[in-house]
Amino acid sequence: MIEYLQKLHAPGYQSISTQNNVEAGVAFYYFDKQRPNTVESGAAFRTILTQLLHIFSGDKDSIDIASVIWNQQQGAQLHASYREVLSTLLLLIQRKGRAILIFDGVDECTDQDKFFQTMTEIQSISSSVSVVLFCRPTVKIPTDLARTSLSLDLEAKDNFQDICSYLYPKIANLIDEGGLPASSNVEETVRKISSRSSGMFLWVVLFLKYLQLPFISIQQRSEAIENLNRLKGLDSLYRTILESLKDQPSNQAVSGITRAFEFVAYSCRPLKVEELMYAIVIPMDRSVQQDDIIPNFAKTLSHMSGALMEIASDNTVRFIHLSVLEYITDPEQDHIGPSGADAGADAKGLAIHRSCACVCLSYLYYTVPAKPLGGSPQITPDRNLQRERYPLLEYASQFWSHHLLFCIRLAIAAPAKFLDDSFVIMDLVSSFISSKRAVTVWIEASWMNNHAPQIGSGPNENLLCKGFLSPVHSRNTKGGDLIAKALRHLQRLALDLESLNSSWTAVLKDTPNEIWEPSISAFTRSPFWMSVASSTVSHFVSNERVDGTSACLKSQVSLDGLRMGVVKLRLPR
Repeated sequence: MIEYLQKLHAPGYQSISTQNNVEAGVAFYYFDKQRPNTVESGAAFRTILTQLLHIFSGDKDSIDIASVIWNQQQGAQLHASYREVLSTLLLLIQRKGRAILIFDGVDECTDQDKFFQTMTEIQSISSSVSVVLFCRPTVKIPTDLARTSLSLDLEAKDNFQDICSYLYPKIANLIDEGGLPASSNVEETVRKISSRSSGMFLWVVLFLKYLQLPFISIQQRSEAIENLNRLKGLDSLYRTILESLKDQPSNQAVSGITRAFEFVAYSCRPLKVEELMYAIVIPMDRSVQQDDIIPNFAKTLSHMSGALMEIASDNTVRFIHLSVLEYITDPEQDHIGPSGADAGADAKGLAIHRSCACVCLSYLYYTVPAKPLGGSPQITPDRNLQRERYPLLEYASQFWSHHLLFCIRLAIAAPAKFLDDSFVIMDLVSSFISSKRAVTVWIEASWMNNHAPQIGSGPNENLLCKGFLSPVHSRNTKGGDLIAKALRHLQRLALDLESLNSSWTAVLKDTPNEIWEPSISAFTRSPFWMSVASSTVSHFVSNERVDGTSACLKSQVSLDGLRMGVVKLRLPR
């Protein structure tokens, strides 16, 4: 029973502590677009049900309800379906009566129609359930729900006093520490900032963080307060913060900050702090050294990003608000990626995915040693140990081809100047694919991290079709020739990996180091990964007549790879 309740709450969803009240069960859910597995209504109601079952865990009716769905699942799928979760939730609400359900960030829910339909069902079966929704005013609540709802639209004046109370001690402290002129009047400064906030706490928090940045002068802080019209609205504030980050004395610091924003905005999954720390310092022509690492990175990340990034509870790095992500990825903004009138969204995406691909390939080619991860072909690598040793290995091994194919697809449609000037990356691609030892380590690392090595996925798979090369050749440019050559190699590697994975998944999943051993390379040869030269497969037929069939019980290759012993059992008819 306990195991099944845990399965109701799928991993990755964040539960908020609830209040266990005898009169009412209070459950909370937060839709967060920066965590893609939290934006569907199914995830929301699964989490709500889990919280309510825990709240009422000492109640006999709740145990009976959970037992019913648990018994239905025996021998079937491991996770309850959306309909089963909803049915159980409705039954629990009917039996328990008073419940308060709180949903935050409803504007970030990707299936709002389904969400509100479920709300209607809950309303129809119980009048003792209260639902609290927090969202942007752009969300349209269906008429039948709106008719029985109380809507509260906060205006600027409603938050004014609270914002003043929040700002006062912080501005006073900034003056005491010398961040603002000693002659500054706390009350007047607080009033100016609060008046320009338009009631947005997020704007106030960010503006305060901007004033606290260590690399801006007292004069810059004073000018920001005196010219608040220039910073009115979140976009203006984001623009000012990003521009201030570019004014670093070191080009290397600016490059690291830019790369951090690229990865947090465009990575295939949220990066953990350690992964991002390595991603932003990896050089393109050598291995990363200890001296390259930024000391106390987790503590300095907020200052480094102008307070636009934060570390989530699962140790991943994210933007402090969805609006930051929307601003960064807006094709009209040029604070990361190429700038200029002819840049556009495709050129911006091309530059960013190229940068991410270069980081991943450089890490795999230069930093990760081209030898068995466990130190020997006979030793299965320890996943946790390798994570500590090579923090970016899991992400780089899984997603380098995704970033590469993404920027290739964009480059083919981009102006010729982006096609030709941008593809020094092809030298790195060629070096990596041509190194059998590097490719073999990548295959081992992929299986060690529980995912089959592959080239591309999703919408970029068509790049690996042979027919796709014709439009590339038609560009008749240096960049087009380099892309065509790279795609031919990637197509061949993709086919060889498909054959490898279909034949050896059972072996490599448990012992990824077997990719270095003679057996796999003997039976599944490829010009891309290592093979033992003296390891061959010979087909022969015995002259002895065999009645019945024989079964192979054991085969063993010698350590030098020169001999193989086979033990068979001949079965009578």
